Amino acid sequence: MKKNNHLSDQELDMLLNFPEPVNTNRPDDDYQIELNNSQLIALLNKANSLFIEANFEQHNLRFPLYLAHDMPDVITPRLGIPEIYEHATAGQRLWRLDNPTDLELLNSNGEKLPFEIINISVSGLLIRDHMLTLNLGERFNGILSGFGIAIPLTGVIVRSKKRKNKSQEWAIRLTLDSNVHEKLQEYIYRQHQDKYPTTDITADVESP
Repeated sequence: MKKNNHLSDQELDMLLNFPEPVNTNRPDDDYQIELNNSQLIALLNKANSLFIEANFEQHNLRFPLYLAHDMPDVITPRLGIPEIYEHATAGQRLWRLDNPTDLELLNSNGEKLPFEIINISVSGLLIRDHMLTLNLGERFNGILSGFGIAIPLTGVIVRSKKRKNKSQEWAIRLTLDSNVHEKLQEYIYRQHQDKYPTTDITADVESP
C-alpha cells in the first residue's frame, strides 16, 4: 500500500480556499436570490434604485432590492418592505387601509384627537369629524397610535368635503421623512397581509 499521502501544493491551496458550506437550516433560504453573473452584478450596482414587482389580481407589490456585501466578493440580494398599489379605474394608486379600528390620532402631548380615520396610505390620510374645522393649506401634525406603534405624521390639508350627516372630511397629503415613511409602509404592509393572506409568501422580507 502506498504510504505517501502528502498533498501537493496545488491540492493544499484548493482545500484552504474551498468555500464554506451554506447553512441550509436557515428558514429564509427559500427567499434568497442568487446572482453569479459578474457583468449583471456590475450593471445592477450602477443603478440608482432596484425593484422587484409582484402582480396580483387586485394589487401590485413593489419590493425594493438591495445588494448587500455580506462578505468580501460576496453579494447577497435582499428584499425590503414593499409599496402596495391597487388597480384603480384611472390606473394604479397606493393602496389605502380602510377604517382601521385599532388606530387613533394623538397630539404631541399624547391626548386623543377627535378625528375618525377613514383611510390611510403612505402618501395620504383621510379623516372625519363632527365638530372641528380645518382649513385648506393648514399644516397637520399628529401621532398615529395603535397596538405597538407610534408614528408621527405631518402633512397639509388639501381637500375638504361636507357630508349629509353634517360631518366633515379632510384629506391630508403626508410629507414624511424616510424613517417615518418606512415605519408607516411596514405597518400598512402587515395589514395588507392580514387582509389578503394569499401574499404570505412575502412575509419574511427584511429591511435593509
